Amino acid sequence: MNDYARRMREQGFHVLNYFNVTEFGKNMKDLNVPAEYAAGPLLWTNPVAFLKLCLPQAYLKPPIDTCYRAWVTDVGDPAYRKFLLEQVRRHLELLPDTDGLCIDRLDWLRYYNPAADDGVSFADGQAARSLYNSWRAFMAELGPLMHSADKVIFANTMTMRLELNRELDGIYTEHGDNPGALNAAALMGLRKPVLAWTYNATLNQPDPDSFFQRHLHLGVFPTAPYPFNHHCINPEPRAERYYMDYGPLLDAMRGRKWVLTARCVESAAPGAKVNLFRVPGGYVLPVTFGGQTASVRLRLANLPGLDKAKWSVLQPGIETPVPISAVSRDGSLELDVPLKRGCAMVQGQFPE
Repeated sequence: MNDYARRMREQGFHVLNYFNVTEFGKNMKDLNVPAEYAAGPLLWTNPVAFLKLCLPQAYLKPPIDTCYRAWVTDVGDPAYRKFLLEQVRRHLELLPDTDGLCIDRLDWLRYYNPAADDGVSFADGQAARSLYNSWRAFMAELGPLMHSADKVIFANTMTMRLELNRELDGIYTEHGDNPGALNAAALMGLRKPVLAWTYNATLNQPDPDSFFQRHLHLGVFPTAPYPFNHHCINPEPRAERYYMDYGPLLDAMRGRKWVLTARCVESAAPGAKVNLFRVPGGYVLPVTFGGQTASVRLRLANLPGLDKAKWSVLQPGIETPVPISAVSRDGSLELDVPLKRGCAMVQGQFPE
């Protein structure tokens, strides 16, 4: 695994290791396990026996089946939390060329553990432990451990709650094809990168341009085609053509942070959408859903450094950026932006 991460890093890619704190095992069956089995050398090969004998308070009862018939677990259990943190330390020691972890399935945090008490939760007429509280306690230890080693933590948030994002360095949402989930992930990531799972079926619809323009508008990066992607997009000529067309526009958003200044950008074209992000070295403005409109006029205001920026436009399917001029008027800046496929990525770059 570390050899793979090192090879990828040498080619300019960054590898995150899959991690999971809410699910345990595979093909689990709720069977009785003799206590003497704990002394056997192969205990670790039997997930049901290991969980019941070594981490008996870590799973919800009765067991809840998940993907691959794993069981839902509560990271608030002290023994389970210790077990997971030890796994993290082994990642840091044995996989030094990876860049961190990506944690799956935070949707299970909506449950309560009736066999525990966090001191504040009450469910179904009795004290319980909210798995939201379990996650927060775990992340209070995981975050400093990872960040002190210069590693990052991403998560498939699924459940969108602001406090769950503390200690996360990025979001990799499973539900990029769901408008509500995509919007929520984008707004949770105003100051951190957001990536979305992408499916071949999504790009086999009649209008793939709208898929990419939606991601540009929200500042979200789609998953790139990769051989043998696990229930995610695999290479195919049609999809790859669109990725090549929109790749430079997506690349221009690297390191983006939403600009939240009031009335910082406005479009005069009906229906066309525009957003504004700060990126290293300047600003980018995705203009999207312009339809058949040939160009739009943008008005920028209340932003530092506008008069010092050099402006250009990236268009889908066009390799060469198009320089554009800016006109100062009444304390604002006006840009006439040419569009292709109703889209453009405006770049304002400061002199180095």
